[in-house]
Amino acid sequence: MKTCHLLFALCCLPLAAHAQTQWVLQPFMQYFGHVRGTVLGFRVKGFVGSHSNNPYNVAVAEGYNPIINDPRLLFYHISAPQDTIPRWIVWGANNVDYGDFNDDSLTDLAIRKSINTDHDDTVLVYLGNATGIDTIPSFKLLAEQQRSAFGRRMCVGDLNNDGTDDLVVTAPTYYLDFFGQEYGKVYVYFGGSAIKSRPDFTITGNCVGAGFGSQCVIGDFNSDGFNDLAIRGLYQSGTGFSYGYLNIRPRQIRF
Repeated sequence: MKTCHLLFALCCLPLAAHAQTQWVLQPFMQYFGHVRGTVLGFRVKGFVGSHSNNPYNVAVAEGYNPIINDPRLLFYHISAPQDTIPRWIVWGANNVDYGDFNDDSLTDLAIRKSINTDHDDTVLVYLGNATGIDTIPSFKLLAEQQRSAFGRRMCVGDLNNDGTDDLVVTAPTYYLDFFGQEYGKVYVYFGGSAIKSRPDFTITGNCVGAGFGSQCVIGDFNSDGFNDLAIRGLYQSGTGFSYGYLNIRPRQIRF
């Protein structure tokens, strides 16, 4: 019988640090799953640099829980090896990202709920408050179509340079034709006083099987002081093979 477990490690750096110093990982804790088939650690997200209102420092997804026939997202605050009891459980969820989406200097969460194994997907935005994070979502971002894997990947950053975090949600199995051929699509939602239910900007894969949006990340890749968006796909038109490709959208392109 297969079991899944999580291993948390601490990074230690010697005091006499120099350019060639190596980081050393020291085992900190292990946590084993208790239900066969749950795929504990399907995704793991750390909340590094979040605001003090966030009571969690790590979220762990179960890819599938056979008891409820859907995934779960478990939120922890781990400071000691015995901290294995989640402080919050979101049923039917399997992905999360975080940022300050409404510019109030508090951490908010964007959580993907995937009911019926990717058939009906929704991204829920939970706003931060003075004592923590709301457990009732303030905004719902609905999938444009079923089975598009909406929210399978998300990334957060300020894309339009207004000082507020924006949310990128991908749907790598989005299809354009009657036969369900997967092109993939990426949705950009600008942050502000309220996140709109409709995206401010979308990008669609350029060919059948593109899988556009299988990964995404935001960062300043060309060192010009503005954030850029990188999106991974699985197949590029004209190659005839699934090499994978990376589509980078620099800030010079107006979002």
